[in-house]
Amino acid sequence: MDPLRIAATKNTPEVTFDFAANRFALCGKSYPEDARSFYDPLLEKLHRHFEPSNSGDVVFDIDLTVFDSSTTRVLADLFEVLDVAGARGMTVALHWACGKGDEDLKEKGVTLAEEMTFANFTLRRKEDSAPQDGA
Repeated sequence: MDPLRIAATKNTPEVTFDFAANRFALCGKSYPEDARSFYDPLLEKLHRHFEPSNSGDVVFDIDLTVFDSSTTRVLADLFEVLDVAGARGMTVALHWACGKGDEDLKEKGVTLAEEMTFANFTLRRKEDSAPQDGA
């Protein structure tokens, strides 16, 4: 699958999906008018990419500075997609970025990750260069 890059807008994050390298990222703000119409095609691409025949290490970086409740529901679906990929034998690292002192954003990430059993969730403080265990 060809790499996918969508530039950020005032309401949607930058999307960078490098399927060949299994590197994925969402960065910026996320409060689109219709979260499903923005995210569902991305989730579908991930579903197809993580078919049982695929293998390897996956890194997904999430650096959302602000997001709405509709995005929260989509993120829960994304975490499920990543967890299923982990259950199929892929090594999945999900890095959740949050600023120092941003306990609300940290808590949202940790809460979303609670249901994951096969993907590895880590908090990444924006000031840090290395992930911190957050699960």
